[in-house]
Amino acid sequence: MASQSPIPGFIPLSPTIYVHQPLLSASHTSTTNPPPSLIILCTWTSAKFAHITKYTASYQTLYPTTPILLITTHITDLIIHSIPHKLQSLLPALTYLLSTPGPYFSPFHRPTPRFPPGSILLHTFSEGGSFAAVSLAQSYLSHSGQKLPVGAFIFDSTPGSPTPTLSSSTAAFSRTLPRLCRNKIVQHGIGGVVYYLTFRARNTGGHWLHFTQQGLSDDRLWDLGEDIPSTYLFSEKDDLVLWEDVQKHAVAAKRRSLMVRFRDTGHCSHVMGEKERGIYWGAVRMTWEGCRVDGGLGLRLRGLGGLGGKKGWTPPHLFILWTLLKVDIPPGRERRATCWSA
Repeated sequence: MASQSPIPGFIPLSPTIYVHQPLLSASHTSTTNPPPSLIILCTWTSAKFAHITKYTASYQTLYPTTPILLITTHITDLIIHSIPHKLQSLLPALTYLLSTPGPYFSPFHRPTPRFPPGSILLHTFSEGGSFAAVSLAQSYLSHSGQKLPVGAFIFDSTPGSPTPTLSSSTAAFSRTLPRLCRNKIVQHGIGGVVYYLTFRARNTGGHWLHFTQQGLSDDRLWDLGEDIPSTYLFSEKDDLVLWEDVQKHAVAAKRRSLMVRFRDTGHCSHVMGEKERGIYWGAVRMTWEGCRVDGGLGLRLRGLGGLGGKKGWTPPHLFILWTLLKVDIPPGRERRATCWSA
């Protein structure tokens, strides 16, 4: 069954949900910092499997004993299907996350969470991935009565503005089109229709972008305390989600935030170059491991290398490639937000 999966080492639970179950368990490894009990990846809209594999393979190297739950999103989830349809499509993921007394969810028996509080690393990409993550947390709450046990958040090129412009929505959805349809006339035509359907029209399930923005700040869905670290990875060259919008969300969050601002990478494309790749995965490690050693982000930089402790995030790279930025942070939140430029 695993051979039928478009992602190496993953088993499909549905056409949009996949799981990687490693052969080794965490008990077979010796590490000062325990790895996540589960990694949840919510990819950007209509992401190609060849691109997704770059992240799944890196996580398999970084945390070889940790299972990975992969949730993909298609353009139809945003402009055709309702929010209740998306929630229903996530039932295979809930079946994996929750233990039920039978093969199906029952209104008479609450399922039991398989993962303890604070044990999940959630990594979401773009607005489509954030929508999937919020939908998963909402479904988890509805079926279990509990919060999704996330211990750290990583936001790649998200969240953006709750009221995106026509140009940004056109750029976003034109990238999901076949190459033959990527001329300016077709792009602007489809972009205008999508802009209306997605950001102006209301379906029976509600407005997905508003649903996402509200959910990311809803402490009923997940723990949003100051001890829950979040990392935001974004770029000045992103033409889909403005870096100012991502930074604004990070600063406004009530938890510790690490902001990594790339200068020349594209939307959800921060791992294309070797330099950027080392910084990216160093930030991932720091999000999960650094906070558990020092009690907060930005306090321990040494010893958190890139993949496998090889090339990547060593101290010399830090001083050469990263410059500490001064950003406008409201009084009282100076210690929560750290911003680096790469």
